Amino acid sequence: MMQPIQRVPFPGGDSPIPAATEVNGLIFARGLLPIRYDNPRARVPEGIEQQTALVLSHAKALLKQMALTEDRLLTVSIGLSNLARDYERMDRVYRASFGNGALAARSCAGVAELPGECLIQFDFTAAR
Repeated sequence: MMQPIQRVPFPGGDSPIPAATEVNGLIFARGLLPIRYDNPRARVPEGIEQQTALVLSHAKALLKQMALTEDRLLTVSIGLSNLARDYERMDRVYRASFGNGALAARSCAGVAELPGECLIQFDFTAAR
């Protein structure tokens, strides 16, 4: 039997759109951007390294808010507005952020456009 769906807000934000949904122990987070959810008018950080670090901090905060750790990540999907230019630098920040732990299955693709000055978008699926 399917359990009720839980909608999880963005950490520190008050968007009516949830950052994630959870059902039957699976968490689906979509559209995490390198913006300050607690202050959406703040400037997006410059450079893919800083934007990647911010998106990863959002993902980790979301997991923590749900009493989960990064080892519960099953899949990660990353969209980059300039794949050829930014992939290697994004990948270095991503790998360093997770240390020597097991990494989730991951895909990365170029996307035609992201909001504002965003260079990266992050989606993940995690399990309880």
